[in-house]
Amino acid sequence: MPAKRWQMNTSTGSLLYDREFALVDSSGAAMRLHTYPKMSQIAPSIDLERQVLVVSAPGLKDLTISLTLEGRDSTEIIDASKAAGHIWVCGSRACASVWGSDEVTEWFSSFLGVQCWLVRHKSERHRALDYHDEDVSRTKAFANDAALLLVSQNSIDHLNGILAEQHSKLVTSRHFRPNLVVKSQNALAESSRSKYVLYPEDSWSRVELLDQGVALVSGGLCARCQMVDVDPTSGMKGKTLRALSEYRRRGG
Repeated sequence: MPAKRWQMNTSTGSLLYDREFALVDSSGAAMRLHTYPKMSQIAPSIDLERQVLVVSAPGLKDLTISLTLEGRDSTEIIDASKAAGHIWVCGSRACASVWGSDEVTEWFSSFLGVQCWLVRHKSERHRALDYHDEDVSRTKAFANDAALLLVSQNSIDHLNGILAEQHSKLVTSRHFRPNLVVKSQNALAESSRSKYVLYPEDSWSRVELLDQGVALVSGGLCARCQMVDVDPTSGMKGKTLRALSEYRRRGG
C-alpha cells in the first residue's frame, strides 16, 4: 500500500488536525483517558477529501462532523467563571471553542455517561514553541511539550523485556501516543560510543528525513505521566509508568 502524504499545520508546526480536538467537562478541564477509560473505545478518523471528522463508538451510529464549521464560544456552554473561553490541559491553559451541534454534544455525553463537549483549539501567539529558532513562532495546540512526539521501537522493546520479567502487561508504541515511531538499526554500534546504551534517541539532537527533505530538531526529553499505563485500545490499566520509573527517571 502506498504511503499517504499528510499536510503540516503551519500555525502549530504539527501534523494537520493533530492535537486540535479535546473533550472537556463542565469545569472546563480536558477529559483524560486514565480518568475516563471508555474514551479508548472512541475511534476518530479524518477524511481529507470530504473535510470531515468521522467518529465511531460501540453501539452508536457514526458521527460525522464538518471540519469547516465555525466554533461556538465555550463561555456560552461551559461555566464562564471556570472556563472563560479557555480549557485546561495537563495544567496548561489553552484557548478553545465548542465544536459541532447539540447532536455532537449529546453523542459524546451519552456514550461516556457524563456531560461533556467537543472543543477545538484556537491559535494564540503567546503559546509559542521554543525550537531554538527566534524566527519560529508557533502555538502547540493541546500538545504538552512540543508539536511532535517521537519514540523509538528500541526503547519500547527494552521496556517490554522488563515488563515481561515483572509479569506485567506488555505495551506497544501506541501507549505513548507518538507522532513518529523510529527504529535504530545501529543501536548496538551507537551504544558502544555513547552512555545512552539502551535508548539511543536520548542523544539525538536532530532527525532528518532525507527522501522528504525534512529536518526535525529535538526539543528534549518528554516527561511522561500515568497516561502511559492505559491501553489505548481497551482502556485497561497496566504498570508501565512504575517500570519506567525504575530505570528512566530524570529528576521528578
